[in-house]
Amino acid sequence: MSAEAKQQPKSNRTRKAGLDTGKQKLTAMGLSSFITAATAALVNALQPSYFGLMSTVNAKKAVFYIATAEKDRKVAICRMLCSHFIQVFYMATQRGVFPVGALAYYDVNEKGNLPDMSTDAKVLSVAATLIQGDADRVSDGGAAMAMPLISDVATAKTDVENSFIAQNNAEQALKTAQINCNALNPQVDACLNLLWGEVETHFINLPRPTMRDEARLWGVIYQREGGPKTVTGSVKDSVTNEDIIGAEIYFTSGRNDDESGPRGYSLNTSLMDVQQLNANHPLYEDFQTDVTLVEGQNPIVNIVMVSRP
Repeated sequence: MSAEAKQQPKSNRTRKAGLDTGKQKLTAMGLSSFITAATAALVNALQPSYFGLMSTVNAKKAVFYIATAEKDRKVAICRMLCSHFIQVFYMATQRGVFPVGALAYYDVNEKGNLPDMSTDAKVLSVAATLIQGDADRVSDGGAAMAMPLISDVATAKTDVENSFIAQNNAEQALKTAQINCNALNPQVDACLNLLWGEVETHFINLPRPTMRDEARLWGVIYQREGGPKTVTGSVKDSVTNEDIIGAEIYFTSGRNDDESGPRGYSLNTSLMDVQQLNANHPLYEDFQTDVTLVEGQNPIVNIVMVSRP
């Protein structure tokens, strides 16, 4: 069985939307507003503060994603150079340029199999092994190898390490911005409860459908709710088809949201009927699509996002 319910904000996005709509209505109505002076003052004070905090979060989030993409690029270059170095050195051993036993300096077996470089840490570990191993081999009288030079591997390793520092700094700045924003959430929730309570009280004697329509103009949203459902799916780049990390997934009329990861997203909702599903990311164009929510069904909605120019 489904029932109609007022939606309470449960994400920073919905909190901001509630404050924005409330302030807009108060500004438009001016002195004719039926909202008490104390509640109006609270809305007018909190809205710009929360707007600024959310803007800072979004800006820091964009910096973090850019730093992460740059880190991934540097890791890929380092992985490629490590692979190239090992493969070239191995082929040189097969031609007799270097003794086969010299592969041991690099912790590579006599078949020239590439080591595991499936994670960032393993790439750095392999690079460190190659750099130290080559120094030891040359120190023991071995000839230097070109194309690639071990200095190329060392430069790539340093680039990765520097990109880790930049990513970590960006992540810490983002976390600080999120903490600062979240600290205001209890005040925002209390403010919206006051505002929406006064709105409902003002329109309480109207027919239910009319009351809902009037309250919606103040940001109060009523939705038919049923049992719990989970909407899942992938979030991919339209060009590369790679997973997009950190996209915010939510229903326009919902209270919950989720952030996409390597395995996509999983969004819990109790909404019913046709709802607009959104995906937002600082580096991509906003995405919207309609999803029909039916009792007892957990739809799969795969999302493809287009990068911003």
